[in-house]
Amino acid sequence: MSKGSDAVHAMAQAQQMVYGMVLRQSLLLSFIENFRMLAIAFLAVIPLMFLMKKVKARKGEVAIE
Repeated sequence: MSKGSDAVHAMAQAQQMVYGMVLRQSLLLSFIENFRMLAIAFLAVIPLMFLMKKVKARKGEVAIE
């Protein structure tokens, strides 16, 4: 008796394995792309910090946070 599956079942298993690998790779690539876009957005916002004016509380008044 031979071990394993017949040719049709083995082909289906191989296709499922390839599909699983492609799915994992696509998930990883989408995570990397989202991370890259967020990094660019945060880096673009950093110069805006230096353009903002500090607001100082006036004497005698209570600053509400």
